[in-house]
Amino acid sequence: MVADLSQKAGVLLLFFATAWIPSGLYYALQESGARQATLGKRILGLVTVRIDGTRVSFIRAATRYFVKVVVGIVAGWVCASAASLWEASPRPARLGDGDRRVASRRR
Repeated sequence: MVADLSQKAGVLLLFFATAWIPSGLYYALQESGARQATLGKRILGLVTVRIDGTRVSFIRAATRYFVKVVVGIVAGWVCASAASLWEASPRPARLGDGDRRVASRRR
């Protein structure tokens, strides 16, 4: 049991190190750099700036990215929880199904 838990923690740590850290560095370096934009923003002609119009620091850009990641994880968890509760419900699972039945007419 403990070995299973440590193995799962190792896999999660490996995922974090190989996915979130490099992409966080990419966004932070691009948005705090001289061009102030990632590749997609440059194509669209957008830049990342602070409210006063100055360049975003590396720390702010990295914080901004990791806050987006955390919000995405929480939103995904909420949606998954709602979906699992919806599936566990004894009532019909489709929206619109319920006590009323809709009959179709043939013409």
